[in-house]
Amino acid sequence: LAGAVPSIVRASILSLVLLCAEWSGRVSSPVRLLLVTDASMLVWDPKVAFQLSFQLSFAGVSGLILLAPRILPFIQLNIPVFIKKLSAESIAATLATAPLTISAFGTFSIVSLAANILILPFASALLIATALWSVCAGALFFLPQGVQSIILFVLGLPVWSLSQTILSLSDALVWIPFASLSLVTGSWGWVVVVAGYCMVGWITWFLNRLQPASGPHGILNTRGTQ
Repeated sequence: LAGAVPSIVRASILSLVLLCAEWSGRVSSPVRLLLVTDASMLVWDPKVAFQLSFQLSFAGVSGLILLAPRILPFIQLNIPVFIKKLSAESIAATLATAPLTISAFGTFSIVSLAANILILPFASALLIATALWSVCAGALFFLPQGVQSIILFVLGLPVWSLSQTILSLSDALVWIPFASLSLVTGSWGWVVVVAGYCMVGWITWFLNRLQPASGPHGILNTRGTQ
């Protein structure tokens, strides 16, 4: 349904690798899984490495794996744990993709952290609601078409409401003054990418020196250890 875009292909390969790890009872490293999936994609189609969607997806996932768990211990605010995790992951993904977005689009979003914290819970609920609607649509095949339409319309109301909420929040955030910075890179785009990732790498190393990463981002336990 979504097409064979790099993020979907990576998710499919990653799911297959995780299932193999589950079957064999091994402990899976997120970094190793990411490298295996992306290497498989590059072997199948080397040209995908030059697609911006692949680069952004790889950078974002790398930030979630390597940087987010190192940022999380430094968020000492008296807020729920899931908001702390959302904040750490949002900061990590923003930093990891910033060099590419600045180079490709010449802009940097200042409100991305707030946007992710506000929208992600609704996006997660939308994903669940859509999945439930799809399951119900397949399970009601034996009913008359008119009855199916009524039931699916009612079940689709939460999907519509959540979609409208996400769109409204996105539109509201866009109109915030100075929501993004315009940065003209031109032919210096590659310099921004190299310098940006050198800085991101230094930040990761520095945070790791201050406090080693821990938590669910470090190691994915599938079933037992060897």
